[in-house]
Amino acid sequence: MIIVISLNSVTKFSKLYYIFFLSIAIFYFFGITSIITIIIICILNINSNFLIFTFYIILGLFLTLIGIYNEQNTIPDRKKITIKNLLKNITIAHLTDMHLGAIYGKEFVTKIVKIIQNENVDIVIITGDMVDGNISLTNEMLEPFNMLNIPVYYVTGNHEEYTNKNETLNIIHNSYLTHIQNTIINVDNNINLIGIDYNPNIEDVKMILNNLIKNNNNNFPNIFCYHVPIFLPKNLNEFNISLFLCGHTHGGQVFPLHILYKYMYGVLEGLYDHNKINYIYCCSGCGTGWCPVRFFTKSKIGILELISDKNILY
Repeated sequence: MIIVISLNSVTKFSKLYYIFFLSIAIFYFFGITSIITIIIICILNINSNFLIFTFYIILGLFLTLIGIYNEQNTIPDRKKITIKNLLKNITIAHLTDMHLGAIYGKEFVTKIVKIIQNENVDIVIITGDMVDGNISLTNEMLEPFNMLNIPVYYVTGNHEEYTNKNETLNIIHNSYLTHIQNTIINVDNNINLIGIDYNPNIEDVKMILNNLIKNNNNNFPNIFCYHVPIFLPKNLNEFNISLFLCGHTHGGQVFPLHILYKYMYGVLEGLYDHNKINYIYCCSGCGTGWCPVRFFTKSKIGILELISDKNILY
């Protein structure tokens, strides 16, 4: 009985949380539309208060609906990447920023898993922010991953630091996921997965990465998995990284964060390369932070086809 009451309370809280933050999003979009409206009024010299009010409401609702649609409609983002020294082709599903908690739960994960199942991938990599911090991660939320018959690898993000991290990691360690914590895992004698957990000290991250690569004796391509886009494509060669998988930016999520994140990190979302040798794929993620809308970006799962350069005819 206590368990049922508890679950019902979480469900009610989730709905209230969603409504509350959606309300914030609506006010945000109305703020944007008020600025747009003022500009249009000045250009067209409109004096009718009724027309101004009507235009303001219609445009605000339209932008809000677009924001909700972009957040709800998760799409696969398929990219083909030629990787030097790759022995055979491999396809990776890249997840990030799921933000499981009050808004996103088991149903959301089930939807994500079904999309992955339709994409014929070999492995899944999750680059952090599995949790949102408002409601603790539960075993039930991660159950849908059991439907996958392929390896699922995971590193932490900054949001894991905002909740009970030990409890979160205990649940993950007892799930279908494999936590690659500051180490290298070789996958099928084909690629090296280098996973480093979130650390606010970037120099520490670089030191750990450098030590891992120095002590690694094989020549397989290195795939670096870290939550925040701390490198530009031109910096990857220094660390012998073929592909860097990251997230954190949410693709900007809402204007004007697009401008801020591009300025901070040099990348925003999508595939970036340096001389077609070193690549960054910064995924916009499938969940959202602070409000359940997306503007000028979409909820995405990266589907990355890594193609061996041995299959390329020069």
